[in-house]
Amino acid sequence: MQAACGIASIEGAAGVPGALPVQALDHATGYLLAGAMMRELAARESGDEAADVRLALAATAAELMRMPAPTDAETRPAECDRHRLTLDHPDGAISLIAPPGALDGVPLRWQRAGRPSPASWPRERSFS
Repeated sequence: MQAACGIASIEGAAGVPGALPVQALDHATGYLLAGAMMRELAARESGDEAADVRLALAATAAELMRMPAPTDAETRPAECDRHRLTLDHPDGAISLIAPPGALDGVPLRWQRAGRPSPASWPRERSFS
């Protein structure tokens, strides 16, 4: 999708296509879907008719491409830092971005870090 919408050209250098450093289109589309589902569940609880929800990675990419590019590369980390959390993890502290949105006016946040990485799992662990 990044190649089809032009992101690969923007992120590339010296004629070599590039990619966003994260799966921004996948994550953003997933968050949009989660928000839409919450909206439609609330509508159903209110007695309103829920609508069909249709999302596409291409539409998310188009929206991203409509946003103005930062004029100073140094502003990107500062914008992210205000949403950054540091959580304890068995492999050490993990820095991540808080989930978007709020519930009853309270910003959402991760309560704990994910499970240990596969590299830290005991070697004798069996999945059969």
